[in-house]
Amino acid sequence: MNAFSSVPSTAAVSDLWVTVIKSIAIMSVVLGVLITVLFLMKRFLYNRTWHSDKETIKVLASCYIAPKQRIVLIDAVGEKILIGVTPQKIDCLAKISADCDIDKTGFSNEKGS
Repeated sequence: MNAFSSVPSTAAVSDLWVTVIKSIAIMSVVLGVLITVLFLMKRFLYNRTWHSDKETIKVLASCYIAPKQRIVLIDAVGEKILIGVTPQKIDCLAKISADCDIDKTGFSNEKGS
């Protein structure tokens, strides 16, 4: 038999299949570990609440008035503030008194009316 024959031996074909199966098995293990680590990171790191239930600043309402320009009503430590937000700056438009109740129809001066 010639050393340069084009017909592969059965041992070479068998070794090739063993190598392919080993490569697939190792790749499966690596992908399984990667998926497990990513799942655990998502489960335990991203679901943590980085803030308490008693937030000091809450966004009560937001309304876009133009592209990249909006008006936002926030509650900062019990005080309601109306701010204008643009890409360049943030302006305080108004401070709303604590006895003013805000609902979807507008403002009223007394709570409960």
